[in-house]
Amino acid sequence: MSSVKQEPLFPAPWVKGSLQNLEGGAQNVIPLGLLQRPLRVDVTPWPGSNPAPDTPETLVLLWDGVQVGDTREWVAPIAADDYYVEIPLLNLKDDSTPALTYRVKAYNNAEQDSRPLTITLDLTGPELAGDRGALVFDGEVLTDGVTEDYLKRHGEVLVAGVPDYQVFVPGDRVRWYWDAHMYEDNLVAEKVLKQGDFPVTLEISGDILRERGDGQRFAHYRLFDYAGNESKPVEPKVVQLKVDTAPLPRDLGWPDVSHATGSAQQVELDPNKRITSMRVVVPSGAAHPGEGVEVSWGEPDAVGSYKATQEVPGNPGQYDIPLDRIAQHSGKVLRVSYNVTEKGGRVHPSEPRLVSFLPLTQGFPMPNIPSATHDTVYLASVPAGGLVIKLDAWRYIHADHRVTLLVSGVDLQGKAVFEEVLKAHALTAQEVEKGLGFDNAVKVTKPFLLSLKRDRFSVKVFVSFDQGQTWPSMPNFPILDMALRD
Repeated sequence: MSSVKQEPLFPAPWVKGSLQNLEGGAQNVIPLGLLQRPLRVDVTPWPGSNPAPDTPETLVLLWDGVQVGDTREWVAPIAADDYYVEIPLLNLKDDSTPALTYRVKAYNNAEQDSRPLTITLDLTGPELAGDRGALVFDGEVLTDGVTEDYLKRHGEVLVAGVPDYQVFVPGDRVRWYWDAHMYEDNLVAEKVLKQGDFPVTLEISGDILRERGDGQRFAHYRLFDYAGNESKPVEPKVVQLKVDTAPLPRDLGWPDVSHATGSAQQVELDPNKRITSMRVVVPSGAAHPGEGVEVSWGEPDAVGSYKATQEVPGNPGQYDIPLDRIAQHSGKVLRVSYNVTEKGGRVHPSEPRLVSFLPLTQGFPMPNIPSATHDTVYLASVPAGGLVIKLDAWRYIHADHRVTLLVSGVDLQGKAVFEEVLKAHALTAQEVEKGLGFDNAVKVTKPFLLSLKRDRFSVKVFVSFDQGQTWPSMPNFPILDMALRD
């Protein structure tokens, strides 16, 4: 019978132990362990096999269409585990990606090929880049070492970068080490790289760093490709780092308050003294670099409270408090404290300072009547709309302040009477800036003045500094006494 070559129909061959195909990776990678001896390639038993001494059957393996290895021949029925052919060691010495097919010549001289199988022979390890492949660490770590503060600010993880190497292939495997001595190979972890994992980063947890202790430590890694070749140089350069994971000391003692006297937790402050600025000073050991500080002047959202977060330029640890947040605490005990917030969000509250404020009694202006002649008001000159009274802005003035203004005298029958010109009046923003009556809106009525005995009358001012929560029992601003004439 003549030889007839048919279209390839047999299933593709296979290599037992070849590696799983990975997304983006090489096809049918042969691990190094299989390349130490001739590589067995298995084939599917072909139908109708019937070899005999006079009608043998043969099997050959084709490497990119060219026969490789010996021709196998059978003159008797083929055993189930005998359907294979081997690639000689000579053909396994170089990187290659051959397409393997096999050709069967049956007992009747009919020839038929198989579908192809592409395998990958990889005998060359990755080439490390940069400084012998030394791990890349944050510059802060290289300079200052691995500290408790650094770990807190970086999510309890030390991250190292693997310099780009040639050539990355999915399935590459990296093992990294954290040692007390060079090349001690104290394993941290291992991972198999996937498509998208390049550039490669490695992590060492804070728990491992603390467990392995403080001092000089050595970091390195070993890299293997999917086939099992180790990178060159075999031992990447070691990076030496200083480790000090002991918690940094922190002084969360009470803050200092300017103009306060005393050294105990509770101090005294006289708001009547000349005060041109008010500052809270946080202990120098309270916050570490990069942490946030918030100073609380009073309880949150309470009248006269204030939160300061910006240091005074050029004065670390000092925080300005607006002067208009002083009077609200007249005669009270103020709680002053601060919070330190780590970069990771953890908050450390301080011990509070208790500031006992003396009553604010000095430095207030006397009301005035612009239309008065010296100390006399003439009824004939008072407009029908009433007599204008003004009160200049006072120290520490704030919109929290409430004003009650009374005009008092004696009526024609000799009875003491008064008119409430303002009652618990909340200051407007303009009044805080310009004082009361700047717009001529504060007036005592003319009928009330006409009802008074032509003698003297008084203007009395009571101010609550805390939105009306507390009031003085007597006028706390100077009393204006005026003569009244027709």
